Amino acid sequence: MNNDIVLTSSMFDTVKIAEPLGLECLSAVLKQNAYKVKIIEPCIEGLSIEDMADRINREHSKIVGISLHRDKNINNILKLVSLLRSFKSDYFIIIGGHGPSVGIINNPEIYKSLAQVVDCFILGEGEKTILKIVKAVLNEQRWNDIPGLAFWGNNDFVINDPSEKIKDLDSLPFMQREVLSEFVRIYGNNIPASIVLSRGCAYNKCRYCTVVAYENIQKGLCYRQRSMRNVVEEISFLYHKFGITEFNFEDDNFILPGATGKSRVEEFCNLVNQLDFSITFTFFCRIDYVDYELFSKLVAVGLKGLYIGIESINEETLSFFSKGIHKCDIYNGLNMLRKLGFDTSIDAEKRIMIGYICWHPLTTLDELRATSEFLKEYSLPHKILRRRLRLYSGAQIINDIKALGLLSPETKTGWTYRNPRIKLIEENICRYIDRVDVIRDKVRTIEKWIIRFQNRQEDSTFFKVLRQQIDNTCFEYFDCAVEMARIEGNSFEVDLQRLDNKMYNKFQELVDSQVMAKINDTLDMLNLPQNAVDVFRK
Repeated sequence: MNNDIVLTSSMFDTVKIAEPLGLECLSAVLKQNAYKVKIIEPCIEGLSIEDMADRINREHSKIVGISLHRDKNINNILKLVSLLRSFKSDYFIIIGGHGPSVGIINNPEIYKSLAQVVDCFILGEGEKTILKIVKAVLNEQRWNDIPGLAFWGNNDFVINDPSEKIKDLDSLPFMQREVLSEFVRIYGNNIPASIVLSRGCAYNKCRYCTVVAYENIQKGLCYRQRSMRNVVEEISFLYHKFGITEFNFEDDNFILPGATGKSRVEEFCNLVNQLDFSITFTFFCRIDYVDYELFSKLVAVGLKGLYIGIESINEETLSFFSKGIHKCDIYNGLNMLRKLGFDTSIDAEKRIMIGYICWHPLTTLDELRATSEFLKEYSLPHKILRRRLRLYSGAQIINDIKALGLLSPETKTGWTYRNPRIKLIEENICRYIDRVDVIRDKVRTIEKWIIRFQNRQEDSTFFKVLRQQIDNTCFEYFDCAVEMARIEGNSFEVDLQRLDNKMYNKFQELVDSQVMAKINDTLDMLNLPQNAVDVFRK
């Protein structure tokens, strides 16, 4: 049976349990309207771009929809589109997603090459637009004037009037779960399903974030939530269909501020208590929304993980990012969560996962030292040491950095540092972490797999200890580099290179040939491919 449309994402060459939420939403409304839809998600098997092009071509579909989450994936999509056109020149190719939605309006230059080889882009929420364009294309009708589209015409972008946002999220069908079904087939039902409670952000002020720009594309409220009853009905549906009892809420903010937020959370807890099965769940929230009494109720109904974006413990940086919190809020919130049994260590039963931006144009040596102390105090993972400020099209912070004279489009980050020694430290530590993480990510994947599936053939202790030893080399490297930078003199670059050689030798001693053989043998025993380096988030 030929499909009317094939939908796919831009996550190639990696095996990961990650549902393509936008595509699942589009698939749901298309199927509700009797269209034949197929989602081909590359991260299920770790497909390459070439594999994806071949899979899509075998579906004999007239329309191909591709989700492009971020600007950095443009070149991969260009390659995919080129391969598709080589198979069949008259594919009608639609690009959507957060990246092009804000990029075409705020930074159109980077999308010009892609615009000239695809048919159109959907800007913003796609449910209303996708129905209109699929109908028009399949019936060979005019589509160029459909609201919410952008396309290339007369050597420039043509951007139509925006479509309206969906006011009532409860009116939408539940997401189509064919990708989740594949994950369950491969891994069993001891995996999380993703839930989307809302659209937009209740805070909407962080200057590095593009949610503001994305929500301003279309007419309508910048923040909308489903009813808690509708959400719990979807949880019940997923349990009875797949046997899944673990859920990740993917919203920027699970909890609203004030009495409204408290009331909604209490309603959620009451509804979950009425289910005839138990669940566990994770969600995103702000650290200043943590309330002991409220979180006690959430823990009682299954809360086991939190994603909290604090971004910095430096007051000047928090102000620069417009986070709306202070250092005392961070410590108060984390300590309150500790009293409830949460911990930031990566093997915690109830885990706090921290969002943090270690490197930005105004980073100072004192800030780096404080960051290291904070990470070690709360047993946070080493990967925070390489997290740089990313500039996304439409982010307000781009203008702030430009005003400081630190915007640098030719660099990888798009900006440069006020202190050149910080730049040298960042380049060296990030390069070191990139090298060791080739092995470390495999170790962590094995550790996660054994813990999640309670595999009795292999104990996770060896891999946990090895992972901790590798992480410690990263912290040692970082601390030594920061202290070296405080010493006046012209030998800093030479000293950094010596440090790099010393630390990499130390790492190689940890992962000698026998250790590598054990890692690879365990991956084979668990039937995990070599590119399964981040299968599980937790």
